[in-house]
Amino acid sequence: MQSKKDLFSKIAKISYFKTNDNAVKMIEQEWENIELTFKTIMNKHSEEDPYFRLVTTSVNFDDIREDNVDNSENLTHDQLKNNAYDWESGYFVLPKGDSDEE
Repeated sequence: MQSKKDLFSKIAKISYFKTNDNAVKMIEQEWENIELTFKTIMNKHSEEDPYFRLVTTSVNFDDIREDNVDNSENLTHDQLKNNAYDWESGYFVLPKGDSDEE
C-alpha cells in the first residue's frame, strides 16, 4: 500500500496544483465535516444494525503541504497549455497510464 505522501504526490502530478495554507485549511474543514457525518451515521445505525460499521481514517494534512509534495515531475505551465489541453473540446487530456484501456 502506498503512503499518503506518495499518493498526494501522484495527485499533484496529474492535476498540476500546488496547495497553500488556506487550501489545506479548507480541505481539513471539509474532511472534518465528512468525518462527523460518518460518525453520526455510525452512531445512528450501530444500535439498530450490529453489522453496520463505518470506519474513518485519520489524515495528516501536513502531508499535502507544498513543501512535502514532490512536484519535480509536474508538467510546466507551457507543457500543460500546449500538450494537455484540448482546445476544441475545452477539456484536459491526460496521458494514458499503463493500466488504462486503449
